[in-house]
Amino acid sequence: MNGVTLFDAAQAVRESVNQIDPETGELLESYTESRELFQNKAVACVAYAKEEPIVEYKGRKQGANHD
Repeated sequence: MNGVTLFDAAQAVRESVNQIDPETGELLESYTESRELFQNKAVACVAYAKEEPIVEYKGRKQGANHD
């Protein structure tokens, strides 16, 4: 995903959702592409977050079996 952040992908979706084909009134192909990139990046972020090790937070363990 070449260094694109989730925030970058979200911005691309916001920009492409306002681009409409004047002849058909449909969203341009760039919307589909940017939405797919956002979806893939979001899934990757969640997967990464779920695999994080347990960390101490204000003296209380956080993680899979410590919530």
